[in-house]
Parts: sequence; structure tokens; C-alpha cells
Amino acid sequence: LSAIILNTEDGIVEEMNALGNTAKDNKRYDALAIKRKEVYTEAMPYLEKVIDMDANQKDAINTLLNIYEALELTNKAKTLKAKFGL
Repeated sequence: LSAIILNTEDGIVEEMNALGNTAKDNKRYDALAIKRKEVYTEAMPYLEKVIDMDANQKDAINTLLNIYEALELTNKAKTLKAKFGL
């Protein structure tokens, strides 16, 4: 389920990368950045559950760590790194 949710990020990033530097584009970029963070927030509990069920899911661990860092959840990132020796 987290993969399905995170796949929606592709379209957001594509649009972000296509924007220019006008004030209108910057405003749209900021809105898309918020939407991207919402995607991360939505996927996060599913990844956490996967890791709780199977601590050998390296892809899930790395993805969750990237999400924590993107969302500036420093304490959660540190805890995850310590737990899995990253």
C-alpha cells in the first residue's frame, strides 16, 4: 500500500521539475511541495507497520528513513538509524 501511495509522488516531482522561476511557478512549486509531504505522511504509517512486522525489510527501512528526513522528523530518523545501525 505504501508503494501505491508513494507512486503518486512521481507526477508531483515531474511537475515540480518542469516549473520555471516566475512568481506563479514558485507559488505552484510551494503548493506541490506541500502535496509531496502529504504523500509522505500518508505512506509513513504503512512503512512503520511493515518494519514492525518484519525488521529485515531493508527497502522499507531506507524509504522510511528518507521520509523522516524529508519531513524533518529528526528524532524518528535518529531512532531508526540507531535501531538498525544505519
